[in-house]
Amino acid sequence: MKKLTILLIAAIAFLANVTNIFSQNLPEWVREYGLSSPYSGRLYVTGFGLAEKGGNDAGDLAAAKNNALEDLIRKIRVQVSSSITIETAENKAGSTTSVAMKSRSISSMKLSNVQYEIAKDSKFYYALAFVAKNTLKAAYAGKGKDAVTYILQEKARAENDEALGNAKAAIDRYVKLLPYFAEVMDNRSLFNVMIDGAPGNEFFDTAGTGEVRSADALFHLESTVRSRLDALGKGSVANLDTALDKILAMLLTQQVKGSSLQIPPFLYQNSDFTSAFGRYVAGRLENLAGSKLAGGKAKVAIRGTYWEKGDAIELMVAAKSADTGENLGTGFAQFPAHAVPSQFDIKPMNAEEALRTQYALADGAIVDGGLRVDVWTNRGRDEDVLVFSEGESLEFFFKVNQPAFLQVTYDLATGQKVLLE
Repeated sequence: MKKLTILLIAAIAFLANVTNIFSQNLPEWVREYGLSSPYSGRLYVTGFGLAEKGGNDAGDLAAAKNNALEDLIRKIRVQVSSSITIETAENKAGSTTSVAMKSRSISSMKLSNVQYEIAKDSKFYYALAFVAKNTLKAAYAGKGKDAVTYILQEKARAENDEALGNAKAAIDRYVKLLPYFAEVMDNRSLFNVMIDGAPGNEFFDTAGTGEVRSADALFHLESTVRSRLDALGKGSVANLDTALDKILAMLLTQQVKGSSLQIPPFLYQNSDFTSAFGRYVAGRLENLAGSKLAGGKAKVAIRGTYWEKGDAIELMVAAKSADTGENLGTGFAQFPAHAVPSQFDIKPMNAEEALRTQYALADGAIVDGGLRVDVWTNRGRDEDVLVFSEGESLEFFFKVNQPAFLQVTYDLATGQKVLLE
């Protein structure tokens, strides 16, 4: 049985030592915990942080600024996650696979041009991080355009290799450009949450070039590349293992290798839920990948989804650096649905109810009231490193930015909720 240790770190002690900020001559953004600021939400993204003074002024100030930056990034991630969940729920045109895969690749963000307001009292440093939305939009559009340009250039070179009869070179080029589709969609998602109102096609109006002037055009191009790979590839995919071998060959072509591999259970379609089959796929991939992807110094996290496509099951994976979140490679394969071992359920337990809850929460059911609960584990907080083995201890740590009571509930796959004390 897995050992689950819940540690509520310093919530009461932390709050007991908080200065009564309302009695201090501090700016409004401090008194309102960053909920109110001099920077309009229509034009800026902001984040609030504080750090207790410990005798090292430079270090304490840096800690407050870092906490403010983390809060700013958290707000962007929440908006991106919500917008993608809604997009996948509403999208019925067959592009949900690409949309969902891109949602899982935004796990680390590096922001530049962030500025800070600073305040302090006798016990704490306070920081308000802020950055103009137009600045972020320009950066995301620029990165997106670079990725689109690369895709079109490499596709043209791959087509030339095909025309010359060099199938291997063409396959290598097609496979190596696959991660750039996710790169474009990552930046589109980040760009769109900076827009006040419906985003429309504004991202591709700036980042688009050549034949790629819309999301649909990008999806069509990705589908074309995948079709060419299927046509050029040798050998049929008859079962799960041959499908996983095909995926591993794609990852090797993209030079994905690591000192250690983290492969959590595959998720069902565009949900955050897995199943007995999803766990089985991850286990088989881990067994097959152990020797093939060994090498290098990086820790690699490989996350996957599986999709019911009529009489077939489609697998998609994205490999990322577990340390930096950098996209390393992607792979895909289909195999006949009848080849799924009969003892494994494809659909997660309570899938329909869980999906309804997921979409409801994404559609504005949670309102930010200024309370921030920071949660991390004994392996940090980045989702790409949160993969634990059977029997390994999992520890949770919590910190709040204002007085609060915390209650932790464990939501089991059966639908049962267990209060953790």
